[in-house]
Amino acid sequence: MPRIAGFAGKFIGVDGGDFNVRGVAPRAELRRVTAGLVRADGVMIDLWIDPYTSLVQRIEFSVEDRHGVSDWTIELSDYGTPFVIEPPADAEDDS
Repeated sequence: MPRIAGFAGKFIGVDGGDFNVRGVAPRAELRRVTAGLVRADGVMIDLWIDPYTSLVQRIEFSVEDRHGVSDWTIELSDYGTPFVIEPPADAEDDS
């Protein structure tokens, strides 16, 4: 079962059938789930967890850096199913 190591959350309520849990995400785990894009420490996150499978369905949080505030929503589904991430058609090649 996927877990966020070191996360201790507080039960907020039930939303859309999922449990909503809020807590501070450890920096290393937040970097891992955002592929290194978020490097902030002490970020408050909300998790929505399926009460039957205990799998995280959605993660939401906001971070602020020198560019301003960035709001994140990460939706998770189809655990264990292979997938491919393709760059957008208009993406620039940095190589």
